[in-house]
Amino acid sequence: MSKILKGSAFTYGTKNDGGTINLSINGGPNNGGSSVSMFPTEIRCSYEGDTNTASNSNGEAISHCSYNQRKVLNLTGIIEGGSVSAADSNFSTVFLVGQDLEITHGGWSELDTGAEFIITSAEKTRSSGNYAEWSISAIEYENVSND
Repeated sequence: MSKILKGSAFTYGTKNDGGTINLSINGGPNNGGSSVSMFPTEIRCSYEGDTNTASNSNGEAISHCSYNQRKVLNLTGIIEGGSVSAADSNFSTVFLVGQDLEITHGGWSELDTGAEFIITSAEKTRSSGNYAEWSISAIEYENVSND
């Protein structure tokens, strides 16, 4: 799918000429599940964690602890439909905080089907002259050993 902007077309999707990603949504308050395809306009993956230090009587750090390591996914795009009008009607898809989010994407190993993301926020956006977009944030807690 593409959009015309001042006479120039640009493609929605990944670096592979506008491919889609598949999203499987499970769990949440209704324990229901669904699967949709999305044309991503942006996929961002970052790594975060919390830290704490212990200080001696001189105020010098003598110990450091890292915990709560997590992978943070920020995903923006439009839900795939058979036509342009379907992209707007598929805007009614619901993503709820707490639902499991599994992504199938052949280009990024960080987003393989083994990832266990949990949705932390989801936002629908409609703006003048643009397709209806979803912005989804999700986290996956990492098992990091400091041995």
